[in-house]
Amino acid sequence: MTPDPPPSIYQAPKCFVTYGTLGHVDSNQGSRSRKPWANLSKMGFIQKVDLIMSQDHANIVQEKLDYILSPSYSRVTMTLGQILEKDFFTDYVKTGSVLMMSQGRKAVDDVFTLEYGSLNMYLGKESYERAGLVGKTYGAKGNRKLKPRWVVTYDLKSHSMLHGKKGFDRLVYACHHVFAKPLTWILTTASGKGKFSTTPQPVNKVPCSTIRCEHLKTSDIALRVDRSIVSSEDRLALESVATDLYEWLSLVRLGSTRIMKHDRIDAYLSRYESPEARSGSMEICLMSWQGLVSSEWLYQLAMGVMTSLPQGAWFSLAATELSSSVSGASKEVVLLRPDSPSDEYLLWELQSLE
Repeated sequence: MTPDPPPSIYQAPKCFVTYGTLGHVDSNQGSRSRKPWANLSKMGFIQKVDLIMSQDHANIVQEKLDYILSPSYSRVTMTLGQILEKDFFTDYVKTGSVLMMSQGRKAVDDVFTLEYGSLNMYLGKESYERAGLVGKTYGAKGNRKLKPRWVVTYDLKSHSMLHGKKGFDRLVYACHHVFAKPLTWILTTASGKGKFSTTPQPVNKVPCSTIRCEHLKTSDIALRVDRSIVSSEDRLALESVATDLYEWLSLVRLGSTRIMKHDRIDAYLSRYESPEARSGSMEICLMSWQGLVSSEWLYQLAMGVMTSLPQGAWFSLAATELSSSVSGASKEVVLLRPDSPSDEYLLWELQSLE
């Protein structure tokens, strides 16, 4: 008899679904304080962006993308202390206009991230005690046979974070005596265009690769939420529709043959069926970018696509963060504007809860 596997020490990722209306969309006065724009703007270190739309509107979007510079990022080898020195600290760190992440795994290594002026240091027990900095425990709690981890956070944009201040000098001392080992970093500006005027060392600029621009012929499905579900406030029906649509969009992003119009496979191997498949087929376009992408570039992309497409044209925009948890799970946001004349949207948020 095979024993049951031990229970996971981490909670399974949660998926939150939001259905709402967009209202008036203005690329110059877009509100970042309400959904779905707030969710896109709060994304951290984004590693992949997928844009799905009808092939009929691909040329319109491509013309808009010509005005939006492709995202890029850079690689540089430097110590943590060099971030706090001279022009780079003044021009980028103090202004909160840079995203940086060091090499390593947060579960086992000392990893440092700099996100819009906020420095996060993910440390093991030995490094934490040697540094003498004040932090808090991080990751799974309790007696789970795991080595303890700590996270130390500094708001480097604060007026107290200057040379000569006690707290800042303590951080500088720790950087020079405990975290003096050079590390490989990836970094980009807040705009996502990766243009640096001053850097501690020459950087190796890397363009975010457009890994795919595919045209797929799929089953013609209804990418919308039925009005009767909304009017009756049927939460179970909305959950079912949202699950089916998210699954279909995920298979498109993976390039799965299961969503193709003429796909034939034995039901014993796969029982998947496209939701509400209608007669005929539709051609879709999938554009993908991979690398280090900022939330500002993602926001500009969403606004550009939203304002360039005609009313009632559907599209989906998905963004996946680099893993930010000890368990290795990633945060993901998927936005869908249905093929409906009304300004509706569906938003999926996948979060790892520890």
